[in-house]
Amino acid sequence: MMWNIFSFKTSDGLELYGGLIRSKKPTKSIVLHVHGMTDFFFDGKLVEAVADAANAAGHDFFAFNNRGAGIITLMKHRFFGTSMEHFEGCKKDISAALSALHKLGYHKFILSGHSTGCQKIVYYTKMVKKFSIEGLVCMSPADDLAVQKSKLGKSFQKYLKEAEKFTKKNRGETILPKEYMTPMWSAQRFYHLFKENSIEGGIFNYAKPITSTAKITQPILAVFGEEEQYAVLPPEEMLQMIAKTFVNKKSKTALIEKGDHSYHGQEKPLYRILKKFLTTV
Repeated sequence: MMWNIFSFKTSDGLELYGGLIRSKKPTKSIVLHVHGMTDFFFDGKLVEAVADAANAAGHDFFAFNNRGAGIITLMKHRFFGTSMEHFEGCKKDISAALSALHKLGYHKFILSGHSTGCQKIVYYTKMVKKFSIEGLVCMSPADDLAVQKSKLGKSFQKYLKEAEKFTKKNRGETILPKEYMTPMWSAQRFYHLFKENSIEGGIFNYAKPITSTAKITQPILAVFGEEEQYAVLPPEEMLQMIAKTFVNKKSKTALIEKGDHSYHGQEKPLYRILKKFLTTV
């Protein structure tokens, strides 16, 4: 797998890096992949499976580091990464990536996301209409809010109030103790993800009917592994909830046997499912 690495800038001046993998035949169609929390664009065999499927279906492939890459990442003299990012910034990141690809001659785009990357591509598709988005791939669109409520139990509301205090006192970058969640999370990240009516936390909230994908007219592929470790319901039930919102007849769901959150050891069935869907888009 040969990566063509280059950088590009967002509208607020962040320099992001990504890698392009071309298919065998020239094409103006490309799959843009958005990684999940604490990940990087080149992480793991999952990204390779998506790239291979994209190329086999006749699309080029591009993955990039967004401002949520890593846990805490220094960019332009400011700290970002999963701990420090503001979710809404994904609009700037994805727009910048699409603009860079458009300058290279691409005009047909398919958005792919893994984990929190799913929330980002759904949010972007609904909020930004500048580019021609032809389809979406959502792999492991888990419910971070429900997972955290379950982990913390009765302590959840107490921790949320503490994070809110820090945030509203302009101390949102304060690093929270590890018992709050993944070590090194900031107060503002915790608060904005888990507060009432959170944008990010509400996109795939399986405690109520899913509405985030209800008005997306492009075909959507939603995938879970049957051994999803962050499942708040049986994965097939979560897929059914998403499927009820589908508008486009080409939209599909898939449950991968023995698959976990990142499909370790199940990259081949993931590849086959992705290739079949991407061939139709």
